[in-house]
Order: sequence, then C-alpha cells, then structure tokens
Amino acid sequence: MFTPAFIGLSANLPSSYGPPEKNLDMALKILGEKSKIAAVSPRYLTSPLGVKEQMPDFLNQVIKIYWADTARGLLDMLLETENRLERVRPGDKDGPAARTIDLDLLLFGKEIWNLPELTVPHPRMFGRAFVLVPLLDIWSEDDEIPGQGRAAEFLQNALNALTWSLDNRYIVQDN
Repeated sequence: MFTPAFIGLSANLPSSYGPPEKNLDMALKILGEKSKIAAVSPRYLTSPLGVKEQMPDFLNQVIKIYWADTARGLLDMLLETENRLERVRPGDKDGPAARTIDLDLLLFGKEIWNLPELTVPHPRMFGRAFVLVPLLDIWSEDDEIPGQGRAAEFLQNALNALTWSLDNRYIVQDN
C-alpha cells in the first residue's frame, strides 16, 4: 500500500552539485528513485523568515509523493538525502540557518505523529506562506489534512491569515 505524502523542499546555499537550483533538482532525482512523485509545485524564491543574520533568499517548492513504507522510514530517507546533498546542521541558533537543502515531511496520509524526532502534520507549515502557496498549487480534491479532511479551504484560510505578498514567484512574509 502506498501512502500520499507532501514534502517541502528548500535551499539557499550551493553544494558540490551546484547552486541551490541544482540541489533541488538533485533532491527530486533522489526522491524519484525511492518513491513515486505524483505532483511537483513551481519553485518560489522566498525571503528568509525569522532570521537575525543576512543570508541568501531560499528557493522553495512542495512535492506530493506516494511512499510504500512508514512515516519514520520516509523521514529516514529524507535525512539520508539531506546528508547526501551536504546539509550541515549547526548547533542551537536563533532562527533558521542557511542550508544546501532542507526536506520537511509536511503531511503523511491521514496520520498524526507527535514524537521528539517527527511531528506530522509539520508543526509550523500552516504559518508559512512559502509552504502554503506551493502546497495549494498541487493540492487536489482527494488530498486530506488529518483532522480537517479534504481541506483546501482550510489551507487557503491559513494563508489568508498571514501577512505576505507574492510578486513574480517571489514570496515575502512578515515575521
């Protein structure tokens, strides 16, 4: 049995594979080898949210895949992919850090997980325009949010509650 899952992809630093665009391309290639990719959103350039230091803008997108293992198995595969793409996880910092790749498990079927290493639905996804905009791009009538059902309206309402703007695929959100 395959479970639909949504994954947020983000990058703003180069790696040995090339610039952030290439990191996203490589992540999609790896994910496509290990799962069935069902939908890929357009990419959006996004100003960093909640950062105290200057850093490059992020490239963000969301994909929908079908996964044949558990949510924990998917998380492990995402972490392996991040490592392969040279993701460095700094120690405790104030706010997000620049990165070669970030792969966030946003939704995993109708499942809810609340473990120290895995929280699904992703705990901050509904407050992030850079997740909601591309997620809505690929959302279908059959997709569900645990506890909300087939809830494109829920996603749109969450997006409408934020202070953000979109200009030619560039998302700016107030902190």
